[in-house]
Amino acid sequence: INAEYMGGAAATPTPPPYGYVPPIVFFRQHFDLYANTRPVRSVPLDLVCTRPNVDMLVVRENTECLYGGKEQYITEQDGMVGKVAIGERVITEKATLRIAHFAFKMALLRSKRRGRPGHVTIVHKANVLGFTDGLFLETCLKVAQDYPSVMVDNSLLDSFMYKVNQHPAEYDVVVAPNTWGNIISNAVAPLVGGLGMVHGLNDSETMIIGEPIHGTPAHLQGTGTANPIATMRAAAGVADHLDPKYNIHTHFEKAVHEVLLDKAHLTHDIGGSSSSEQLAAELMTHFKNIICTPKRF
Repeated sequence: INAEYMGGAAATPTPPPYGYVPPIVFFRQHFDLYANTRPVRSVPLDLVCTRPNVDMLVVRENTECLYGGKEQYITEQDGMVGKVAIGERVITEKATLRIAHFAFKMALLRSKRRGRPGHVTIVHKANVLGFTDGLFLETCLKVAQDYPSVMVDNSLLDSFMYKVNQHPAEYDVVVAPNTWGNIISNAVAPLVGGLGMVHGLNDSETMIIGEPIHGTPAHLQGTGTANPIATMRAAAGVADHLDPKYNIHTHFEKAVHEVLLDKAHLTHDIGGSSSSEQLAAELMTHFKNIICTPKRF
């Protein structure tokens, strides 16, 4: 397989039936899309939670941890009262080596664009989960030795969440196991405009799938008010992989910046009253103007 894919999210039924696996989780595991990258960047919005100078990349291991879906009920035993459910959390050295090298390589690439040394923060709960997160932390620190020009530190998940909301601009690349990576990227999204602004790329050596990190906002179905920016950013990210020389994602980011500064066509979640279609159309108008400028490519 050598392909790129962009698709819509499928709503998870509530409650999910026994054995249900969300389609995006199936794709990640089936195609071994081991790296989930989620850029978190400041935008020109004047909202309650938004913060300036944020330029963070959350790198999430994408194939194991609690997302393996290995759960079971156990039968009643002596002294047991009520139901007992057990979930199996798997962290392997092999998968951690892959995601750690990916994170440090991304830090090197970003350091060239940002004009300063790369910095990787490893987020974990090794103080409580000594075997699983202990292995993740140990392996990431071992990989760090191969990248002496990249600064590295580590933080407990709860401590990190406190510090990143205080000083989000201090972070560069954040690498974490699957479950923690999902929590982190969703929790920091309000710093840059909310879930409607943040996209993710599920990556491997042979395939990439783009997605808005919010999944399916079922409560907005049929209203025409959902923010399309995260989905369109994901499409631009996939297009960059199809042919990097055109810098599609960079040009689309400029269109996003222009439209947000104009403030005339924003959806409700980012301070406006326009529909999804109106915002998307305005973004495409700006994007077309940008890419049609002479000598753009």
